[in-house]
Amino acid sequence: MTTQTTITPDISNFTEEARVDPSALLKQAQGLLRAGDAAAAEPMFRAALAQLPDSWAAVNGLLKILNAQGARMEAADLLNAFVALSPTHSSIMSAARQWEAWDADPPPSRRGTLRIALTGTGTLNSLASHLRVACAGAGLHAPAYVSDFNQWAQDLLPPQSPLYDFQPDLIAISIGTAELFPRTVSDSEATAEEIAAERTAGVNQIAELLAAAARSAPSATVVLHTFSVPDYSPFGVLDAKTIGGQRDRIQAINARIVELVNERFPRTALLDQERVEARHGKDRVRDDRMWYMASMPFSDTFLPVIASEYLRIVKALKGLGRKCVVLDLDNTLWGGVIGEDGINNIKIGGQAAPGNAFRDFQRALLALRGRGIILAVCSKNNPDDVWPVFENHPDMVLRREHFAAVRINWSDKATNIAEIARELNIGLDSLVFLDDNPAERGLVRQQLPDVLTVELPKDPAFYTRTLLGLDVFDVLSLTDEDRKRAQQYQEQAERRQLEETATAEGGDVTAYLRSLEIVAALSPATPFTVPRIAQLINKTNQFNMTTRRYTEQQVAAMSEDTAGWGVYSSTVSDRFGDSGLTGVALVRKGVDVWEIDSFLLSCRVLGRGVEDALLTYLLSEAASAGASMMRGLFAPTAKNAPAAGFYDKQGWTPSGVIAGDENVSAWETAVNSDASAYAYPEWLTISRA
Repeated sequence: MTTQTTITPDISNFTEEARVDPSALLKQAQGLLRAGDAAAAEPMFRAALAQLPDSWAAVNGLLKILNAQGARMEAADLLNAFVALSPTHSSIMSAARQWEAWDADPPPSRRGTLRIALTGTGTLNSLASHLRVACAGAGLHAPAYVSDFNQWAQDLLPPQSPLYDFQPDLIAISIGTAELFPRTVSDSEATAEEIAAERTAGVNQIAELLAAAARSAPSATVVLHTFSVPDYSPFGVLDAKTIGGQRDRIQAINARIVELVNERFPRTALLDQERVEARHGKDRVRDDRMWYMASMPFSDTFLPVIASEYLRIVKALKGLGRKCVVLDLDNTLWGGVIGEDGINNIKIGGQAAPGNAFRDFQRALLALRGRGIILAVCSKNNPDDVWPVFENHPDMVLRREHFAAVRINWSDKATNIAEIARELNIGLDSLVFLDDNPAERGLVRQQLPDVLTVELPKDPAFYTRTLLGLDVFDVLSLTDEDRKRAQQYQEQAERRQLEETATAEGGDVTAYLRSLEIVAALSPATPFTVPRIAQLINKTNQFNMTTRRYTEQQVAAMSEDTAGWGVYSSTVSDRFGDSGLTGVALVRKGVDVWEIDSFLLSCRVLGRGVEDALLTYLLSEAASAGASMMRGLFAPTAKNAPAAGFYDKQGWTPSGVIAGDENVSAWETAVNSDASAYAYPEWLTISRA
């Protein structure tokens, strides 16, 4: 037997010397690993991977070593980087197998765990794999349960089933149109009465499924696929003009589904299957060979598309969205350079490109603002050149009043964007930056990696599609606070101006607060406020004592369990406007001790005594219930420094850490037996429910 001498390579030379054969290097590393010499194999795998970054063999070898070392976070990052570089079906399935192997002992996840159950028509295992990997790329560990073939009724209807035993956070239901509505899809001879009867029966069955899920998994979010129109109709080309044709029939089903969900199951999210299929291409949604051979409803090319659509819902569910779009101006909001071309020569509006493309881009941005996304400007320009465009150009869609923060100067954009975040009192990870200049984008990516810097295409014709394709602006419900948010930030600017004036004049802070004429309405949660409460829980990072996240379903269940939980909120207004529901407290009610599980406040109203009023309200509620002690929890994070010391400042006493979690400290205070003894800040007008 010949013994081969192995030499540990000099890593610094591998990526630079053309004589190094990465394939041979990879084989040598694999041989060393099989021989048990992981120490010698590791640098070889790393060197091979530097030259073959899309090699699963190199990734897999290094993963084995990292797993053995317990370096799970690096292993997870390696896996995500590999998928991002090589997002093929094969790569995703390989990565999913590794994530599945980690289920029993997962790597630390940056954004927590989301347990997903998939059920519906056909074999959905491949979809679960794609969804696992998509969630991992967003920082979520996503163990998955997949129903056996066509076992959706058996899994959803009985209260004890493997699906419910899995305790999912999200239940996805994907039933094919032909499964529930076969005559609707295929029978051109069926009468209107027969089609109506099938529609009623199918929708009623869906209602039973949703009701069962609500009973058996009340904390889970349900995602229901709507029903898609097949790419061919039994009516042929006449379908488009046939009343009661295939398209008409399926549209009627979806209309009933929307009505059902809004009336009875408002916390169910709908995945628009028809729109997603149409965007991808109907003839590429299913591989007919794999459908008939293995009952696989989705093709390999469609799986990442549908997984990314799920990810939009997941990000909204987990509060991973973005709040603000920061915009360049020249060649981003309009064509040309205003300082050189002048207001009459920039390209905006009209019927010709690129002006019409910039107009549509502005319309899309204005629609985002209507959904509560803040708009800001960051431009290297002269303000005197810029503002006349917003004020006087007839084709501008966006106007000066649409922007909550503005930086128009010659400073570097990274500095300006950081200032915008501070001014708006939001984190850098809440910002999206749009700029046509690749050099500016590169600077911001390098200096502010938490900002999502979008790679805008060179042609403005694709700006709108790029913007609408981002998966960071979605919400699962749109509240009044969302619609008013942009206006609220403008009102906040007026408050800051008044505060700066009062401070500059050396005025009394209490007098300033009194001049705001603040009204704080404090009350238990109602079905109307639960969606906003859940949204605030999942979005608030800075003044958030524990940063625990709960779904809308979980908040609703807590609010209904009035014996075990107290769910409270504060709604704030002042002379400048209505800030809306901006404070939340979740309290576990014991006989003697009430424990504050979550306590958070929007930074838009922080420092005005609202946080003190909400805590006082909790104490008075505890006193009325006969509790003798209130306990508050604090878990430090990278972002909640503004919340640190809150209980200490209230005069509460530290009582150690929570058993099993040394990161969570507890603070306690005795509850006065007389609820009326608690006083609120004197500059606030308090309304209690």
